[in-house]
Amino acid sequence: MFRNQRLTPTSTIQQPSARTGTGGSTNGATDASSGPTFHQVYADVISTACLSCHVPGGIGVTVGNLDLSTESVAYGNLVNQDAAGSSCARHGSLVAPNEPGSSIFFLKVSLDDPTPCGAKMPLSAAPLPQSQADEIEGWIEAGAKSQ
Repeated sequence: MFRNQRLTPTSTIQQPSARTGTGGSTNGATDASSGPTFHQVYADVISTACLSCHVPGGIGVTVGNLDLSTESVAYGNLVNQDAAGSSCARHGSLVAPNEPGSSIFFLKVSLDDPTPCGAKMPLSAAPLPQSQADEIEGWIEAGAKSQ
């Protein structure tokens, strides 16, 4: 994550490209093991901040068209899926692996970026703590893997 980038004696400075979420890697590869897993994101963020709305019958499903009710359902509905809700349909992908700056799911909770559509999330609640937004960003930057 470029906001929390740490240098070690053997590391090099990587400059993030224009909010695509990828740094200037020398080989173009992303080390997926360096970011949070989806299991962590679901347990730490989604299950605590999203499930009051994003379950069958909730406004997050009826209006936002995004069911996050279980970990497997959430992953399948987020990664490489176009937004389908009334405000965000035709605005892009919910999660574009390696590209948090192009991922609606991240931009809607980011404290630093405007939302490309609809309202910031969580709706009618305090914004996520920076650490939770960073966790989502790190998972996406690391390739948005299921494990």
